[in-house]
Amino acid sequence: MVAFSVLPAIALVLGVAQAIYPENHWEKSVKITKENADAFVKEHVDAGRTVIIRAISQVGNGDCNRQAPAWNKVIEDWASNDDVIFGDSLLKKSPVVEIHGVKQRLGSKGWPTIRYFNKETGYGGEPYPFKTRMAPWKELGPEFSYLHDFVEEVVNSRSMFKEFVAMCDQSKTDQDCKDAQEKFNLKFGASPEDLKKQLTRLQKTMEEGDAPVRPEALEWVLERIAQLSEKSEL
Repeated sequence: MVAFSVLPAIALVLGVAQAIYPENHWEKSVKITKENADAFVKEHVDAGRTVIIRAISQVGNGDCNRQAPAWNKVIEDWASNDDVIFGDSLLKKSPVVEIHGVKQRLGSKGWPTIRYFNKETGYGGEPYPFKTRMAPWKELGPEFSYLHDFVEEVVNSRSMFKEFVAMCDQSKTDQDCKDAQEKFNLKFGASPEDLKKQLTRLQKTMEEGDAPVRPEALEWVLERIAQLSEKSEL
């Protein structure tokens, strides 16, 4: 009888784990540990990707369980996008408290903790920028689209500029370049926050020099930086 009594408990644990890490989860997300975190982030940031890592305290954490469907959905939606890669960190098994010397402040605002890493943030990364005063599991959960919108923003902004550079490189026509400029302008809004983000992206791209661009494309980028600088100061 004792042996049979543990079966419901085992089933419960497995069910909770399945909610956090569904079937095939590790085909789309990487297990982040204190042994591989630095190398993982550096490899993909250097490759021009955005790394997004979710840290949970333990598999049985109620807040993390409630948020999990939204996290699993964004991983599924962007699994085939080469501009982003996802990782999962489990504090109880391997606490990743620092990445490239930067404290990750896990759980400082509640659970889960989501941080992102790219050429703009550097290897140490930045925390998810909260939009409300709700608890993390609530804002980032399936009831709202905040997490989806955040991933879309960080992925599409990088993808968009790479596309712009590709359409405006030395081998393309004047019309290609004009089309790219119009598409880039339409993509982003005109709010102060959007303008500052776009300005940062343009400046970073200029500094990185990932690909040669046509002189007129370079001129447009410089003009756009000047325009955005003026608008962001208004």
